Order: sequence, then structure tokens, then C-alpha cells
Amino acid sequence: MTPDAVVLNRIYSNEQNCDEFVSPEQSLKISLTRIERRGFAKAVFLCRPNIEVAARNLAKVISHLFPSVNEEGFLLDEALKAACEAYEEAAACAASDAESMTAFFKAMLEVVVEQLPQWRVHAVMPNGSTIACPPCISIFDWIKKRQAERVVYTKHGVRVSQEERQALRIMLTSALLSFADIVHLQQGQGKTT
Repeated sequence: MTPDAVVLNRIYSNEQNCDEFVSPEQSLKISLTRIERRGFAKAVFLCRPNIEVAARNLAKVISHLFPSVNEEGFLLDEALKAACEAYEEAAACAASDAESMTAFFKAMLEVVVEQLPQWRVHAVMPNGSTIACPPCISIFDWIKKRQAERVVYTKHGVRVSQEERQALRIMLTSALLSFADIVHLQQGQGKTT
């Protein structure tokens, strides 16, 4: 048995049938509705479409079904809630558009970087075998390509080094933003590229 193998002789508390997965757009709407920030986010997204794209891309990577570390909520919900609060706080301090956008993205990213390494995600195939899902790819595309029946989330519990966290930040940033948006965010922090 490999370290990433999952024992399948029981039902896990964190598993979903693949038919429970909806589009990334719908996942984003579900999470924003659960945290009661849909109206706020809609106003932000209207003015900052690149933030909406980043949030939708995050929903594409983890979906609204990915559990949070405390297993009482969902990772996308927690990331979006932190992002909305960071944006609101930056805007209240008269931050520039770029600074507010940077605050939204960084808060969303940090929640995911903190929690994502604590989980392993596996697809359960029709024959009962499992396949580990690599991080930072679209879970929707991956499930469809594999023709999986279920997705199982298991706690990993291994400490992650700062270097691994930084690598995950880089991977997620490249999965969520275009190069132009990354440059724009860097400029919003007062950095030059």
C-alpha cells in the first residue's frame, strides 16, 4: 500500500459522489451564499472582474465541497469570507483599487495555503481503485477525465515547511491569476516588476 492509498472499506465523513459537483461558477455562488456575502462579492466583482476570475478559478480547483481543516465548514467558504473581510478593511482605510484587490487575493490565498496541505484528495474509480488528485488543478476537469464515482478527502496531518508553503503559494497564484494580474497585484503592493 502506497502512502497516498486510501482504505475504502468504510464510508468517510468527507466524501462526495461526483454527481454532487457543479460548475465552478455555481460552486462560487453556493459558497458566497453560505457565507452571506454574495451581494458584497457581486459588487466587488462588477468593479474588479479579475478578482472574480481568481475566485472562480479557486472554486474550479477546490469546489464548494472541499472541507475546512476543522471539518465544520468548507475551505472555499472560509477563503472567500477572509477575502471579503480583507477587501472591506482595505477599502475602509482608503486603500487604492490595486491595494484592495491585493488584500482580497492575499487573504483568500493564505487561507487555502494554510489548509490545503492538510488534506489528500482521492478519486474512487468504478472498480474500487483510487487515484490521488494533484494539488492546484481543476478538480472538475480531473474528476471528469478520470470518470470517478466518488471523491474522498482524508486528513494528512503532516507538518509543511515554509518552503513547501511558498511553493504552494506560487502554484496557486499561477492557477488563479493571469500574468498581467500578478504584475498588477505586485504593483498594488508597491513593488516593481
